[in-house]
Amino acid sequence: MIFEVKGKDKINQFITIFTNMHKICTETNLIIGKEGIYTQGLSMGNASIIEVNLTRDWFDNSRGNLNDKLVGIHCEILANVMKCYQDGQIIKISLFEESSERLLIYFEGNGHDKEFQIKMLDIDSQQLEIPEMETLADVTMNSIEFTKIVLQLKYFGEYVKIDMGEDDNIYMETSGDVGNMKVRIKEKDIEEYALEEGETYSGTFMLQNLQSFCSFTKLNEVMTLHFIKDNPLCMLFNLDDWKQDDEEEEEEKKPVNYVKFYLAPFLDD
Repeated sequence: MIFEVKGKDKINQFITIFTNMHKICTETNLIIGKEGIYTQGLSMGNASIIEVNLTRDWFDNSRGNLNDKLVGIHCEILANVMKCYQDGQIIKISLFEESSERLLIYFEGNGHDKEFQIKMLDIDSQQLEIPEMETLADVTMNSIEFTKIVLQLKYFGEYVKIDMGEDDNIYMETSGDVGNMKVRIKEKDIEEYALEEGETYSGTFMLQNLQSFCSFTKLNEVMTLHFIKDNPLCMLFNLDDWKQDDEEEEEEKKPVNYVKFYLAPFLDD
């Protein structure tokens, strides 16, 4: 099985994912097969999850039909590979049915061609079933602006309290030994905002985890946050935007190519 990434935007997305994944989890099992590449990683302490899905159609080219194969990889090794990429090259990922020890990654084209043989690990972990649930609130906003807010809040505290429903704005607040900071995100600065009528939302989350998620900001100009009371928040980067669809869609389709993060709320006893 061979997957190729050629387009500049997709290459940037691919490199962003696998350069930063080690900030969430130390190792992960990639599921590589005829459907594409999927992975799910759990952070230390089990507070957060990263989920990545790249279908076969997302890649610029693919050859072969490999039955799903589990490939255990150390995430920092993948990050080191991605740091060797040179602008203008294409990326190839190769895995064959008989291969049981190494994943092959190639950077070819501009500059020196490079080949990496990544030793596979035997990682004893099970894929978590993440159920679909009705969300209470959905917020889509500029990913760079959200990242700036998270980084600034972290100067003043370890946790952020997010409140919605008081009015049409979103409030993020933190406090610590040095003081406190409160941010009012105005409705006009939000791309999309939906809150169940008559409902309010309040949740507290660790800023260190959100900062790690924000390392993936380059994936998309916008990101979406989904909230459910007393449940993990979900941060979504949609990777389907490269598709050109001229037909009017009757309803918004769920992304099939994406990076998602889940973060458990902090519950103060």
